[in-house]
Amino acid sequence: MKSIQLAVVLTALTIAPAAFARVDLSVSFDPPTAPLVDVPAAYAVHVDNLGNKTAKNVRVSVELPPTGTSPTQHVMGDLSNVDPACTLNGTTLDCDLGSIGRNGSKSVGFTLALPAAMRPLGFVVEASTTTRERDLSNNAVSHVVTPTYVDTPIAAPVDLLNRHCTGQGLSAFYECELYPSSITSHAITLNPDQSITFDNAPPTFTGQWVQAAPDELSFIYLDGGNLVAHFTGYGVGGGCFEGLTLFFNSPYVAPYQVCIQ
Repeated sequence: MKSIQLAVVLTALTIAPAAFARVDLSVSFDPPTAPLVDVPAAYAVHVDNLGNKTAKNVRVSVELPPTGTSPTQHVMGDLSNVDPACTLNGTTLDCDLGSIGRNGSKSVGFTLALPAAMRPLGFVVEASTTTRERDLSNNAVSHVVTPTYVDTPIAAPVDLLNRHCTGQGLSAFYECELYPSSITSHAITLNPDQSITFDNAPPTFTGQWVQAAPDELSFIYLDGGNLVAHFTGYGVGGGCFEGLTLFFNSPYVAPYQVCIQ
């Protein structure tokens, strides 16, 4: 009887390490805090194996903010200094981290200059392994990054050149710059009484402007007193604002770059 009990104990001791061996990947994302608009900033991704077993064929994907251009989407911003372990596929960085031993970790990084965009600029990071994991709750993380804009106070009267393109689903002048042939322009003058004077526009065209904060500019266009367009933009440096113009009762929008002349 005792020999049977001893055999059971030995068997349990033999299989216990294997039974409790596990892989537990945990991913974290280290973005810059309020990076300056259009200025390259460093991002890092960390993958930790919190388990006591080696994780094999570990991969991490980083979904970067996409443009709203169609039919081809691009990364919203200038990407550089991508870790050699990573490859850009569309707007996603796919990174091969190989194996991560128990209680081990690996990191990858990249640099991205975010433009002014009138929608959230979100990132989604997810890690995976071909080794079985029991808990996947900490394998993914998401984050929204908001750039810091540049104070650009207006001292009227001032002449502005507005460059723009028009489409649907757009949110940043950066998207216009990807297709330079789509860009057109017109000139306006911001007057001290908050009115707008247009070059080469019908006399029925008027406008009003306001600067609620040093890094922000808004204006409206009216035709015969009726609202036709509303622009809101933010300072990006060099005496320029970038933002989005919405049109009354229209599915189309126009990203604008508005620069002091």
